[in-house]
Amino acid sequence: MDAKRIVPVLEVLGDQVVEPGDPAGARGLGHPADWAARMEMGGADSLLFRERRQPGQAPQVRAGWLQAVAAALFIPFALEAPFGGLEELEAALAAGADRVILPAAVEPALLAAAAGRFGRSRVGVALTLRPAGQGWRVERAGPGDGPEALSWMAERAELGAGEILLRLAAPGPVADLLQGAAQLPLAILVETAWAPGQVAELLHQGADGVAFPASVATPAGFKAALGGFGLTLRG
Repeated sequence: MDAKRIVPVLEVLGDQVVEPGDPAGARGLGHPADWAARMEMGGADSLLFRERRQPGQAPQVRAGWLQAVAAALFIPFALEAPFGGLEELEAALAAGADRVILPAAVEPALLAAAAGRFGRSRVGVALTLRPAGQGWRVERAGPGDGPEALSWMAERAELGAGEILLRLAAPGPVADLLQGAAQLPLAILVETAWAPGQVAELLHQGADGVAFPASVATPAGFKAALGGFGLTLRG
C-alpha cells in the first residue's frame, strides 16, 4: 500500500487565515506563512490553501502571501481559488504553489489548456458528491441532477487533471467509487472532518490522502488517531 497523505486545509481571505465558519473573515487568525510553518512542523505532508474572495472582487492572485508561504515550506502546497483564467493559474504557480485546484464547473477547454501548459501533476479539480442510490453524483450549483461521479472523474482525467479533490456531502457507499477512481491516471484526495474510523476506511478503499480543516486537529494528532487502523502514512 502506498503511503497516505495527511493534508490540512487553510482558508485565506486577503492575507489572513480565517475560520471556515466566518464567511466575512471578520477575525483574522494570522498570516498564511506562519500557519504553513506550524503545519509543516506538526507533521503535515502537504497543505491546501483555499482562497476566498469578496463579492465583486476581480480575479487576481495575491502573489505576496503565496511567495511567503513558498519561502516558509519544504513540503508542497496547493491553491484552490475561483481562478479567472489561464494567466491567473500561471501567476499562482509562478508565485510558488505546487498545484492549482479548479472548481468542478471549470470549462473543459481551460482545464485541458492548463494541463497542457503546466503538466498534469500541477492541475487538479475539486467537486462535491452526493449519494444517489448505490452510487454518487456530482453536486450541481443549480437545479437538476448532476452527472454520475465516476464517469465525470474519468472525463476530467482525460482532459488532464492530475488530482481530484473529493468532498463527500454525506457518508455513503464510497468503496466502488474510490476503487474505480484508483484505476484512473490521477490522485484522489478526500476532504472530510469525519471520525478516524471513517477516514481510515476511505484510505483503505483507495483514496491517496485525506484533507481536513486545520481547525479540527493538528497533523500529528490526526496521524495518531489513524495509527491503529493498519495504514501506511507518510512521515
